[in-house]
Amino acid sequence: MGAVASLKPWPDTPSIADHNFTMLDLDAKIDFEGQRLSEKYLHLILTFSGILSFLVGFALQSLPTTLYILLAGGIIASLVSIPPWPMYRSHPVKYLPKIEIPTDTDVEVKEGQKETGAWAVVKRLLF
Repeated sequence: MGAVASLKPWPDTPSIADHNFTMLDLDAKIDFEGQRLSEKYLHLILTFSGILSFLVGFALQSLPTTLYILLAGGIIASLVSIPPWPMYRSHPVKYLPKIEIPTDTDVEVKEGQKETGAWAVVKRLLF
């Protein structure tokens, strides 16, 4: 990889091999926009292959031809919509930062100051 990396005109850009390994990453997640796009392609391909298979099968009066075209459309739709292609991962989800909420053990109660809240009432009743 060292010899290949030195031949690249721009050392910062990933090579085609790096891009292919990223594509084959099975842990890659499809974002929400990618799910919408994948579903759109799935519906378009299945609808088009269903209409095409019906018309060709009707014209040829052949049920096996109809089923083969429909099967091919299903396979193509699966190959387009199931793998996490890079076009489905172009809008990553930005999560909010973690907020630390103090628990009851973190809060110190000064002497003479009463605790408030539901847990304080339960503690006063039971203990």
